[in-house]
Amino acid sequence: MQSNNQGSYDAFIVEYGFNEEQYSTLTEGTLFNTVTKYTPIDFDTTLFNSDELSRIITQYYCAELWVLVTGIDNNEGELVGAGNSGTHNEWVLISTDCGWMSYEEGTSSGGGGSSGSNPPSGGSGGNGIPSPSNSNSPYNVILSSPVFQTHIDKLSEETKNPQIKTRIQQMEQNLNTIVKEQGSEFRRIASNGTIQIGNVYEEYQIPDSQTNFSGIKFPNALSNSEVRVHVHHNNSQVNSDGGVEKLAPIFSIEDVYGMSEFFKQKKSANAGIPLARDGNISFILVSRRGLFALRVTDPQKAEDFNDYLTNGATNSEGRTYIEVISEGFKKDVIIRTEQQCNGGCNENLADAKFELNFINFFKKLDTGFGLFVALETDANGNYIWNFLTN
Repeated sequence: MQSNNQGSYDAFIVEYGFNEEQYSTLTEGTLFNTVTKYTPIDFDTTLFNSDELSRIITQYYCAELWVLVTGIDNNEGELVGAGNSGTHNEWVLISTDCGWMSYEEGTSSGGGGSSGSNPPSGGSGGNGIPSPSNSNSPYNVILSSPVFQTHIDKLSEETKNPQIKTRIQQMEQNLNTIVKEQGSEFRRIASNGTIQIGNVYEEYQIPDSQTNFSGIKFPNALSNSEVRVHVHHNNSQVNSDGGVEKLAPIFSIEDVYGMSEFFKQKKSANAGIPLARDGNISFILVSRRGLFALRVTDPQKAEDFNDYLTNGATNSEGRTYIEVISEGFKKDVIIRTEQQCNGGCNENLADAKFELNFINFFKKLDTGFGLFVALETDANGNYIWNFLTN
């Protein structure tokens, strides 16, 4: 039951993304991507007839973001009392993102959101960011689209490749020991002037001279550049102002700019090749939270977004698009996370809040890129990818 604006209540049948038996063995990856389905009902008991229920064609989906909070003092809440010393862990729900999904003869379509892109006009997406459009469809609705499954399959194929998988695993192993970002670009090997169909790549490792504590510079993309991988290590440093700098658990805004440049360079390198415009490239991040990836899901929007970043145009206040976005990222992701935690979050919870703020910020940019995540591996050690948002 849920109260509504009319002073009454709405009723739903709730179906969780796991059953009672699975609950006791839930992993962080499962909860991070779980989907809860809400089917609206009323109190007409005939609705509980199976034939009637089968006619419901509109459903409400909620994707929930959970985080495992560790080290909670046992002398908190209902555990207060003698003999409750020590700590415990708890799963905490920190976000629910919901949207309607309509079904018709086995097909589905997400409600809300708009298509197309318009140049920034100084308007605000709620945080001072001029948004090319207002497309903010909840990621749980888009999750079932076969278009995004194609990108998931591509990421799975790429990260199964022995060359790419080995490099990712090395980055994972070195998270706590390296003090600079590291990265590699994988280029599909050409034969007789034609790109081979198959998973054979040439790896170009970014030299140390092109990396620093919190940055990496990739070379200009070639026509056969397909996958870029870099790592956000798990170390920190003291800045000149005395503050402690630590790399983000997910993409930074500079990474989003880097993906846009990757797309532009690849498109330029493949000029005159009709199918090259699909932007079949992957930008993968290795971090302490898992793997994240950006893929081009809407080439036209990706092209428009890059134009806004590079054309030097300013808004009514004389600021460029990059300046406005960078300022919005600092305010709505970095500072907001600090304010939400207020010094009271452990690393796990702080990272989860940062990720959620990034996802909400990223959706407003309307970049033409899809954001994907892999938090677990299967029995064969291959990464399991899921779509988050675009």
